[in-house]
Amino acid sequence: MSSAQVRDSRTMDGVTDTPGRDVVIRRWKYAAPPWRLYDALVGERDHWLLPWDDERTPAVTECVANERVVLAPWVNEEINDVTVVITTEGQGSKLTVVMHADHELSEDTRKAARYRLGTLFGEALRTWVDGW
Repeated sequence: MSSAQVRDSRTMDGVTDTPGRDVVIRRWKYAAPPWRLYDALVGERDHWLLPWDDERTPAVTECVANERVVLAPWVNEEINDVTVVITTEGQGSKLTVVMHADHELSEDTRKAARYRLGTLFGEALRTWVDGW
């Protein structure tokens, strides 16, 4: 899937998408089970999702227990929202994180968004849930 592919009614990891533009898609695997990641995404964001000075604090706008969480508005104002799909992967979990925007992002903005996803989901969230 192209990083700028326009979504339609197809599904991604078992979740039906609504119209929009996927601008960044990243995936991470965790040792923690799906319920633990869901709890961290929905109820414990203030412990690991710490906005930088120029960023917004996202809220949960939609969720399906242990399966899917939508965070909006995203920390970067060019990103409308972030959908996090939680699936079981072996004994642990896999997160598929999809950023949506209503316009195409520049390559520099896309790279910065990918980096920020890595600091939040690949580092901060992992550190937070490792002790479960």
